[in-house]
Amino acid sequence: MTLQSEKKRMAYFLSQYPAISHTFFLKEILGLRQLGFEIEVASVNPPDRTVSELPPVEAQEAASTYCLKRTTIWEAICVVVTTIFVYPAVFIRGARVALTMGGWDLIRKIYAFFYTVEAFLLGRWMKKRSLRHLHVHFGGSVATVAMVAAEIWKFDYSLTIHGPEEFYEVDYCYLPRKIERAKFIFCISDFCQSQLMKYCDPAHWDKMHVVRLGVDVGEFKPASHESDLPPQIVCVGRLVPAKGQHILLPRIIASHQPGPR
Repeated sequence: MTLQSEKKRMAYFLSQYPAISHTFFLKEILGLRQLGFEIEVASVNPPDRTVSELPPVEAQEAASTYCLKRTTIWEAICVVVTTIFVYPAVFIRGARVALTMGGWDLIRKIYAFFYTVEAFLLGRWMKKRSLRHLHVHFGGSVATVAMVAAEIWKFDYSLTIHGPEEFYEVDYCYLPRKIERAKFIFCISDFCQSQLMKYCDPAHWDKMHVVRLGVDVGEFKPASHESDLPPQIVCVGRLVPAKGQHILLPRIIASHQPGPR
């Protein structure tokens, strides 16, 4: 994407915003705004803390973020009914998409129904805000809602894929379909990109770009190390299998073991 004199307007659709474990969402959005992008945010879930517990910058973000799960059932019904009469083609496309998802699996069909309702809400919000591009992190259910919304409301969407969950549940996540319909895809690593390349035609490979989740080296500059003191290593991450904490320490120890040169 290239910057022009006018601002680039787009929406971000996230699973939860703000959240302690999603600070990279905040950094990315603030960074894009500094570059001249106008970013508006929608989130499936409300913040993981009360407003009083949020730092000022996150409290400000929370106040301006559209939260799908704060929509009442009557508001959702109103949006769907309004869509039927004001945007009949959108409703028909939504019904068609919902019927084609999930195959013969009843549970997946039920989820497809709820994804479609959320897609109506998300698309209607974007329509009101005159937003024509949607970016989403992760390839699971939040990306499914984004994909459905893009299909039925006819706007562009793009992805940042992290893995590894999407690579274990390829069909359940509709991963090939998401790849084919995305305008572009950011992959956080070469491995991530290689996994996506497995599930689509080579014609879609050019839309994949490796964009690593780095850190501000000025903010996290390591202290000088005294040779007579053991090094201190800090790992920041949730204690879940996907983060690989179980294998981190053995690998560090192994890398410092003397061996043949």
